[in-house]
Amino acid sequence: MVRRTKLPSGACAWVVDDCQLARKALNDPRFSKRRPRDDGSTHFLYRHMLTLDPPEHTRLRSFVSPFFLPGRIRQLRPQIQSDCDALLDGLGSRVNFVAAFARPLALCSICRLTGIPCEDAPRIDSWAQRLVQADFEDSSQFPVIAGEVCAYLDELLDRARPSPDGPLFAHLADVVARGELDRQEMFSMTFLLLNAGFETSANLVAAGVLSLLERRPQWEAVCADPAVAALAVEELLRFESPLQMSTPRYALEDVILDGQTIGAGEMIFAALGAANRDAAQFTDPDRLDITRENACRHVAFGHGAHFCLGAPLARLEAEIAISSFARAFPEARYDNAMGPPLWDRGFVLRGLAALHLVLRDNDPYDR
Repeated sequence: MVRRTKLPSGACAWVVDDCQLARKALNDPRFSKRRPRDDGSTHFLYRHMLTLDPPEHTRLRSFVSPFFLPGRIRQLRPQIQSDCDALLDGLGSRVNFVAAFARPLALCSICRLTGIPCEDAPRIDSWAQRLVQADFEDSSQFPVIAGEVCAYLDELLDRARPSPDGPLFAHLADVVARGELDRQEMFSMTFLLLNAGFETSANLVAAGVLSLLERRPQWEAVCADPAVAALAVEELLRFESPLQMSTPRYALEDVILDGQTIGAGEMIFAALGAANRDAAQFTDPDRLDITRENACRHVAFGHGAHFCLGAPLARLEAEIAISSFARAFPEARYDNAMGPPLWDRGFVLRGLAALHLVLRDNDPYDR
């Protein structure tokens, strides 16, 4: 179904909540990523692949897409597993799973892929959290955050050793040195990859563990056979989509979709979370079933030209994180003393701010 609605900002937009229609809308070239009537005041850091159409989008994506091919991502497995094991070894008997495990692991993984120093991960995390806060409380902070990020990336680029065969940041530095990208394009690309590359992965891991713990037999199935985690990840992507809404598109002309006319210039979103609970696509869609055969038909990573570049990395991280955590702490459960899980505010992203767990059955402080 296509519905007209009012956004939290007060603006009006169209929302598609049907799985088949969502795919159709996301792949329709009559819907553009470019904001109409853009006065050019948007900071360049926020003009990146997610806000551009082909051929500009295609050109920029070509510089980084080889780093996200499944075969190349699989080469990161030993490093991600090592980082995961180190984090698990450092957990106490009571933890905020989000802050102590899910976010640090996702941050470290994207840092390793890009070649950004892992010791700088807390700064990246801080910028990401401030961006979410600015979205709801103080939009004047956007250029402030952008300035800090640019100063950091400028310093990093000056120290970088350009290399076509190095990690992603060194590769992009080489592309800049050859004149195929300018510094602004490189910075906006890196900014996008750092933020989009860890936020959704962290949300998937945390919400995935929560969903499994709420359904003990399915949690126990993952604990009994960690290989089940790879199958479970697809169902968790469907059931608890870390990206609830697509980023906006704008109609280039009047478009009729499901009998509704989206006027030229109007905004449209695909409600990915709702589409992934479409009863026409998924039997009993509100039930988590880690053995669901068609779970991979979800649209959690979008569809079309803007299909999520980091999908292979997110899948690998979630598989490693959930299987390793289940193996290490099969008795994990809610920490009742700390209250229920706390969700972040968000329109596009859905993620946990806090998930307090007791990890060991013999914790003397558990009541």
